[in-house]
Amino acid sequence: MGGAAGGRPVPGRPRRPARPALAHRAARRPPVALRGDAGGRRDRRRPGVAHLRGVRGRPGAVRADPGPVNGTVRFVTLAPRLLFAAGAAILACGIALHAGRGGAVGQVAAGLLAGYLGWLLLEAPVTFRRSAAPPADSRTLLPYALARVLLVAGAALRPAPWDRWTPWLLLPCAVFAAGVALRRAAIRALGRFYSHHVARQAGHRVVTGGPYRTVRHPAYAGMLLANLGVTAFFPGPVTVPALVLLAAAVAGRIRAEERALRDVPDYARYAAATPRLLPGVW
Repeated sequence: MGGAAGGRPVPGRPRRPARPALAHRAARRPPVALRGDAGGRRDRRRPGVAHLRGVRGRPGAVRADPGPVNGTVRFVTLAPRLLFAAGAAILACGIALHAGRGGAVGQVAAGLLAGYLGWLLLEAPVTFRRSAAPPADSRTLLPYALARVLLVAGAALRPAPWDRWTPWLLLPCAVFAAGVALRRAAIRALGRFYSHHVARQAGHRVVTGGPYRTVRHPAYAGMLLANLGVTAFFPGPVTVPALVLLAAAVAGRIRAEERALRDVPDYARYAAATPRLLPGVW
């Protein structure tokens, strides 16, 4: 016994090599949690595999961050709907006000505003339709829509400046009706490619039928012509500047639309041979 305790070999029994104490303690040590810049931790069941907190799925999978919501796209989508509601409410009030004043002028004024309201309602499905492509008209949309609302407010909420009836007052009404008819013809010719937003859609092609034979933007031409008729019937300190602002906004939208369509096949040749709004002028 004394020889075994003193480290001498016992005859007939080979000596077993001792384990290093450091290696023995390291084998029993639990895995250490490793944290990185991304907030990851080391998996204790599968060493060497990193997980991210809050991510479900296989080890090492990273969920993509959707990023912040694009406020510009949301504004471009929401603004026309809010302004549509405001314009419709103003027109309804104007119809009641002018009809209540009585007389032939009041009745025709109410009828003209009712025609404008019907025009808005006719285009409501397009106004509330979502665009399939990202719009490119965020800079021109606000002045364009605001000018239309100001023009409608100046016509609806102020008395007509005419003291007595004259058949010449039917001329602005005819101009309004012609503008709406031109715009409706352009919308029908454009079909599914028509939108209130400036956006190039999938499968976009050049349309040259109907009023597009004469001008490149008959829908804008019809809209300006209709608002010119309303301004001629209700001239005033609000409607006239609003019409000028509307014309400037339409010019900006036309340029933005042409930039979006310049890569459409055959558009450059069509644009070179067809005026924008008014033959011989622009």
